[in-house]
Amino acid sequence: MAFLNFSTKNISEYTFVTIRAVQVRKNRLRKKFDIPSDVDFNNWMRELVDKADQI
Repeated sequence: MAFLNFSTKNISEYTFVTIRAVQVRKNRLRKKFDIPSDVDFNNWMRELVDKADQI
């Protein structure tokens, strides 16, 4: 859903979890993949997929 540029609120509504749960998941992914906090998570996800498509 991040790839589709859904907001945190929209993701929480469609997955039936709290907004905080979505934020925690995004933060865990940021930590795991060393994504800086100043980088937009949705844009980072889209760039990752675009790079994979080019290979």
